[in-house]
Amino acid sequence: MQNPAEIDSDAADRPTRNIFLRILFCGLWFVGLFFITYMAIGLISAAFTDTSKYQSHAEASSAASQSGGAFADRYGLLVFFTYIVVFIVLCFFRLLPGVSKYRKLKSQDA
Repeated sequence: MQNPAEIDSDAADRPTRNIFLRILFCGLWFVGLFFITYMAIGLISAAFTDTSKYQSHAEASSAASQSGGAFADRYGLLVFFTYIVVFIVLCFFRLLPGVSKYRKLKSQDA
């Protein structure tokens, strides 16, 4: 385990990222992950829809689409607030690229 003084000195030597770039990356990650989350929810809810009782592909597709809409109507707010909490945690722990204060140093070994 590193000494806290060493960790602070390492952070002081690293170049910082512009705050506006950090905010921009945070916003881009928010929008991108938002669409990916809701697309995944729609695909999963459509996959679990029983489409065997429909005669045509268009009817089955419409039923699957309505299933995703019904899920969004019922659980959309819960999913949205859960998404917000998870997104804030990912940003706080700097797990998303571009949102951390310090840039990663390039390895000198290469």
